[in-house]
Amino acid sequence: MDEQHACKIELRSFTESDREAVYEILTDNAIKQTYMIPDLSVPEGVEKLFRRLKEHSMADNHFVRGICAGNEFLGWINDVDISADSMELGWVIRSKYHNRGYATEAVKLAIEALFAKGFSEIRAGAFEENIASMRVMEKCGMQRIETVEEIEYRGKIHRCICFAIKKD
Repeated sequence: MDEQHACKIELRSFTESDREAVYEILTDNAIKQTYMIPDLSVPEGVEKLFRRLKEHSMADNHFVRGICAGNEFLGWINDVDISADSMELGWVIRSKYHNRGYATEAVKLAIEALFAKGFSEIRAGAFEENIASMRVMEKCGMQRIETVEEIEYRGKIHRCICFAIKKD
């Protein structure tokens, strides 16, 4: 993160005031290229997903947190898969805040929090063409693992490159 854009971020539960920013993310065509969002062609679908994200952000059995800098909602980080002692994470940042280091800082905070909760391994994956997310994983100490998945998303097969970090 460069000094010009350096800002302390926090991970927190979603609030009603996050609705507009979440809607922006869920309907952003650029984000839909690399963050797997269901096809939400009607406003009711967007509202339903916002409500579910908000609910999960307050639940003990999920890890969904808003990524915020001051009063600004930047995006979120969420569980993709949870097993007894490991969790796979995904994240998304609003397009206008890309390339400022926010995802890296958020993933570092999440890894620290999840290790403190007792998880021993944190995993993440990104479509092969999503170089930025793979750089985030590397900057957070994650290492590429042998697992490569092929995932069909929006009518196209994507190679998903997987990374992991283990608690010391």
